[in-house]
Amino acid sequence: MLVPAATGAKLGALAGVIGFIYVAVLLAVVFAVEVVALKNGNQLRTLLKAQIEQAAASNPSGAQALTQLLQTPEGITTIIISVLFVMFLLFLLLSCAGGIFGAAFGRQRMR
Repeated sequence: MLVPAATGAKLGALAGVIGFIYVAVLLAVVFAVEVVALKNGNQLRTLLKAQIEQAAASNPSGAQALTQLLQTPEGITTIIISVLFVMFLLFLLLSCAGGIFGAAFGRQRMR
């Protein structure tokens, strides 16, 4: 059976959304266990601040405003949401491309 490229793209996009949801839920559970159950929230914040300060030391001109933003709860929330958004786009686009390539190679194999 020949699968059109548009159908392959839709199937790939669906797989990407399902994969993203799975990974996002898994990350949320791991983070919740770290913060709530193991009570490592202060250690995570300390580690994050140390990484931010180390990055700011290597690029002092552009990193100062970012360093100040990331030391607030709103800044950390913004970074987490931004990372999740980029991760969603990558899952969606790469899975969609995989569906298109799969449909194209499937057609070639049938010939």
